[in-house]
Amino acid sequence: MANALGYVSETKTGFEGALAMMNLNATIRIEKNAEKAEEAQPDYRIFAGETATEIGGGWMRKA
Repeated sequence: MANALGYVSETKTGFEGALAMMNLNATIRIEKNAEKAEEAQPDYRIFAGETATEIGGGWMRKA
């Protein structure tokens, strides 16, 4: 069983929580990408810290 790297809670606009690793502890926010115009663009954008630095994206996939 693996350890969790973070925990998030659902909000009205997406998710909020924390990302925690050995030398990193940051608040994160995951928001729906309202500007998505193409399939290659992420469904969600991931931001960290108080300055809201974008650190990644996420796609919804169905198998």
